[in-house]
Amino acid sequence: DVALYTVLRGAVMDDWKGGNLRFKAANAGVGLAPFHRTEDVVPEAVKSKLEEIEKGLKEGRIQTGVAME
Repeated sequence: DVALYTVLRGAVMDDWKGGNLRFKAANAGVGLAPFHRTEDVVPEAVKSKLEEIEKGLKEGRIQTGVAME
């Protein structure tokens, strides 16, 4: 969603610049998909841990080890 919006907005606003864009947790470019039909069966402890991990990724406290070079 964020990647597509960013590109389309740049085109519409006529300020698109070519190059590589990097999307990550910190800029809401990646995240966990909704549970949909499994929402009721995923334990709260798991949901809580996932939220903790997402927050750590956004804040830079958790590193994936993937180089963005």
